[in-house]
Amino acid sequence: MLDRDAGDVLSCADAIQPLKSDVCGDDLTIVVNRRSVLKSVMIAMKKADFSFWKPLRVVFSGEDAENEGGPRREFLGFLYVTFHWLSV
Repeated sequence: MLDRDAGDVLSCADAIQPLKSDVCGDDLTIVVNRRSVLKSVMIAMKKADFSFWKPLRVVFSGEDAENEGGPRREFLGFLYVTFHWLSV
């Protein structure tokens, strides 16, 4: 903790350093099973390197699709429909 009276000053660079590795690190790759989308998300969130700040890369289990954003959009659509269905 900083003590302003003692003259401790935190620069902007020092303040954002802990966040930098989360944001600038590797993509967050989630392997999704179409039959259990929520379970796939929960498994991914339990991993030590999970961060909401990382760019998302989605791979559907057993499928060979190039990730040009299509699988990610499809995955997010699945999540939206699932959460909407659960809230009814």
